[in-house]
Amino acid sequence: MVFFVGPHAGRPIFDLRQTVAGVRLDGVAITSDISYHVLNGEGASRVRVLARDLESGSTYTLQFDYDIEEPASNGARPLDWQTSPRGLTWDFWFTDLSPGRYLEMWFPANLIYDEHELSVELELLGAQTTHSLVTNAFVSNLGTHHWRLDWAAMTSSFGPVLYLTPSSNLVSQTSMVNMPGSRLLTLELHELTTV
Repeated sequence: MVFFVGPHAGRPIFDLRQTVAGVRLDGVAITSDISYHVLNGEGASRVRVLARDLESGSTYTLQFDYDIEEPASNGARPLDWQTSPRGLTWDFWFTDLSPGRYLEMWFPANLIYDEHELSVELELLGAQTTHSLVTNAFVSNLGTHHWRLDWAAMTSSFGPVLYLTPSSNLVSQTSMVNMPGSRLLTLELHELTTV
C-alpha cells in the first residue's frame, strides 16, 4: 500500500480484516505498530492505526504479509474452494449491513470517503477448470488463470467488484448498445447456474 501524508504530520488509519503475519514500512518490519482502535465503543467498528508519526508531504509504502482467509467481519463469506474439479469461487461480497464489509475484508483499505487507485494481480494455481472473472476493473490477461486488475484513481473501499468462479457456474452474455450521441456501450450480463 503506497500512500501520501498530506499537509499535516500524523498517524495513518486504515483497515484490514485479515490475520497479518508481518508488516514493513519502507522495508523495515513494524508488526507491533498496527493495532486496532475501537470506534464508538463497538468492537466490530474498528480501524487500524499506524502507531508512528509520519512526516507531512511524504510518500510511504506499507507491505503486509498474510494469507487470504475468511475475513474477521460479521457475515463475511470465505473463499469457496472446490475439489472436483479443483477451482475457486471468490466474491468480494460487500455490504453496508455490518462494519468491516468493504475492501478491508481482503486488502488494506482506507475509509470509504477516500479515493485511490487499486491494482491486484490474481493468479489461480492448480485449477482444473476454466474460470470466469466478473469485475468493474480494467483487466489484463497475463496467462491462464492469471490476471491483473486495475481500478481507476477514483476508486473507494466500497467501489471494486470482483467475482471469480468456474465458468460452468455462470451463463454470460455480452451486447453492444448504441447510446445517444453515437456512443457505443458494452453491456455484460451474468446469471448463476447454481445458487
